[in-house]
Amino acid sequence: MDSFLSKETIRRQPAFYTFIFYIAGIFLCRPFLLKFPFPAISAILMLILLLALLIRKYRSFLLLIVFMLGGMLSLYSQLTFFPTDHLALHQPQEIKAVEGWIESAQYRSDHKNRYVLHCTKLQNAQGWHSVSGKMYVYQAKYPGRLLYGTRLRLVSRLSRPPLPENPGAFNFRAYLDLNDITLQTSLIEGKLTILPGQSGNIWQRMLLEPLRRHIRHTIFRYIPQPSAGVVLALMLGERQNLDRNLVRQFQKTGIVHVLAISGLHIGFILMIFMLIFGLFPISYKIRVGLSLLLLFVFIALTGFKASAVRAGIMAAIYFASKFLERRVPPLNILAVAGLVIILPFPHQALTPGFQFSFAAVGGILFGYPRLRKIAFFRKGTPRVQRYIVQSFLVSLSAVLATTPLTWWYYGTLQTGAVFINILLIPFIGGLVALCFLFILLSSGIPALLSGLGQVIHLYFSAISTVNAWFARWPFVQIQMGKPELWLLWCVIVLVLLLLRATKRSIALAALGILLLLFFYSSTPSQLQVTFVNVHQGDGAILRLPNGKAVVIDGGDRNYSMDAGTRYMVPLLHYYGIRHIDYLIGTHPHSDHIGGLLAIMESFPVDTLVLSRYTNTTRLYKQLLKTAERHHIPIAYKQRGDQLFLGPDFRAYVLHPFGKYVQPHSYSGNEVNNSSLVIQIQYGHTAFLFTGDLEHNAEPELASYKQFLHSDVLKVGHHGSKTSSGISFLKEVQPRYSVISVGRHNKFFHPSRKTVARLHRLGAHPLRTDHFGALVFESNGQTIQPVLWR
Repeated sequence: MDSFLSKETIRRQPAFYTFIFYIAGIFLCRPFLLKFPFPAISAILMLILLLALLIRKYRSFLLLIVFMLGGMLSLYSQLTFFPTDHLALHQPQEIKAVEGWIESAQYRSDHKNRYVLHCTKLQNAQGWHSVSGKMYVYQAKYPGRLLYGTRLRLVSRLSRPPLPENPGAFNFRAYLDLNDITLQTSLIEGKLTILPGQSGNIWQRMLLEPLRRHIRHTIFRYIPQPSAGVVLALMLGERQNLDRNLVRQFQKTGIVHVLAISGLHIGFILMIFMLIFGLFPISYKIRVGLSLLLLFVFIALTGFKASAVRAGIMAAIYFASKFLERRVPPLNILAVAGLVIILPFPHQALTPGFQFSFAAVGGILFGYPRLRKIAFFRKGTPRVQRYIVQSFLVSLSAVLATTPLTWWYYGTLQTGAVFINILLIPFIGGLVALCFLFILLSSGIPALLSGLGQVIHLYFSAISTVNAWFARWPFVQIQMGKPELWLLWCVIVLVLLLLRATKRSIALAALGILLLLFFYSSTPSQLQVTFVNVHQGDGAILRLPNGKAVVIDGGDRNYSMDAGTRYMVPLLHYYGIRHIDYLIGTHPHSDHIGGLLAIMESFPVDTLVLSRYTNTTRLYKQLLKTAERHHIPIAYKQRGDQLFLGPDFRAYVLHPFGKYVQPHSYSGNEVNNSSLVIQIQYGHTAFLFTGDLEHNAEPELASYKQFLHSDVLKVGHHGSKTSSGISFLKEVQPRYSVISVGRHNKFFHPSRKTVARLHRLGAHPLRTDHFGALVFESNGQTIQPVLWR
């Protein structure tokens, strides 16, 4: 600790330590400022600054503490202190209209464009007022595109951006809040008025935006999809047109960074500029200066992405130190680039792009020189062997450094990324060169552009094919689930020990890894039940303390959406579930069993449990065939059966029986009343799952009497007026009632009368369209809802 923070160590790399402490303050902002008010932190900062001036011995360390507190206060100020006219201080429902100008745009191939509106005025009941702040705008029922700087007036319903629908889902509201975007709305024809004049930066409006439009048009005209979306991402940093399946494949192999602007691509572009200017009889300094100037234009074209800015600043500092004949430690160069970004924009430190970019480069700069020392190159070692080993060590350094981030954000360990990076990165360099050549010739002969576009498409298709082959390998990615914060810090320490690359540090890291493997488990300490927000449908995940996992229904599957792929499978991965003991379909309607197919394709399943009532629909037959293909046994259950979850748990099947398991008309009412009704008991607590059971079958459960009492009731048929009769609810006596329903659904679920009955009986109705996924935990004595949002 003393050597790490010694005066001499800090003096050698002042920018690096300043960056580390400043960014630490940004990350500590929330926990500290929840406990200590802003004035208290400010007073402590001034006190430590005074001590630093008075106490020379510890001045360096005290100044670093000042920078850390400064990081806390800078982020807190940005996120909480607004001008008195800021949009965030107005209630969305009180705003009748807004005026502003288009600050940025995301043009999509499906024409569902996205805009950021820089607001200047708003109208409420008191009239028009000046306002500051930004708004996110969806293009819905409006033809055409809006260009940068366009001034407009919107008369539309405003709302706050949505919170995540399920645990582990992207928090879009938090992302927009970090970028000073507080409200959202939709563009609708007839509700929009284009105002005269234009606003915004003149260079952006007159130079960069026309150039971007020309590049987009040329790419989509001459390069087929999905390659066009990739070229657009590489050249302009616009990822909205990337094919989702393609992105998932590259994520699985751990090289998704090649589908976006990164420092690697900036290095390739700079090298291309240097080669071009090397053809002219000019001095080396002028060649470097011109290359950096054009590189700055290119970075501006990409919208100043953090990774691009970082790489550009590092290149400029490197060449400056070279010309001044001063050796600057590489980590200092990285830190200066980071400080240039986060001093004016501290929120950038919280974005995944910034974190991955700086972690990867920091890992290479810190770890590679140390790992290379233990590579033991002998004299006469062939160059090819040296290149392979060095490439492996560079890739290993980057992958190790980003391991905590990939686990935290994606719940995965990229075990194959080291080798796949080595194989594919050189070819990505060739792709960048081809794309850049295409951009340079974008005003050239159409036949030449068409031919080059086809070459790029075939070249990337080959890369994509190889990557898809790797993605099918089972070991390239391990699903671990979301780690707890203490575990994340343990992994960070282990990574630093490995990158330090001494015998002692590697031995300590190996011991730490063994201890984690022995003691770590993603199994919860209590019974956890998650009612997943699958929109209009049902889906629930049960995680038991004994390690078992149960899924009850999986949401809908139709021509436009698969709830299994979109909601259930990601949440199961987020929870670290690798194996499902019971996969239950309560009845054969698609909004309950549709998502089960994706789950069977993604996880090993011990048993598929279905109602004894069978069906002849295409989806139901497909469900049976999928189970057969994966060798999953099917258990058809009815009243009196049980599921065996362990000695502390009881799972009783209370319905169907008799006439309810005999198909007759296959009507909606008949299928709904064939639903499996399952009660899960743990200690003195119980959950009751009723599928789509309707009130004309509910009296069949009356014979259970007090046995039917349950703490949590999954309300039948999405809260329809045909379910949850008063007599049934009195028998169940739930403390909480969960209504799984889609927002603004065409069935008008839930019924107001049903919700009123639940309120009247004190059953606390909770809707997934209002609260997102509903999570409950039981210790066997009491049940508590989890405020995961």
